[in-house]
Amino acid sequence: MDVNIIEDEKNRFVFELLSHDHTVLLLVKDHLKDNEDVKLLTFSVGHPETGKPFFVLETKKNNAKKLFLNSLSEIEKDLQKIQKDFEKKL
Repeated sequence: MDVNIIEDEKNRFVFELLSHDHTVLLLVKDHLKDNEDVKLLTFSVGHPETGKPFFVLETKKNNAKKLFLNSLSEIEKDLQKIQKDFEKKL
């Protein structure tokens, strides 16, 4: 995933995706929406043909980038479980 890191502070992580669509950001946003440490969670796609997906995560206490990366890991585990469940049924 090609990204441009715009801000990488303890409680604020901002980046834009350079080579992918925003689907993964939807998964992350949905995964983090109920996390009590999240202060701000948003992303913008901009114009579909020229805009780059832009993601902003702010936390109250914990490291925002680590929270984002942990979320990706947890989503990956969930997807692997879904894959195994499907494979059992096929």
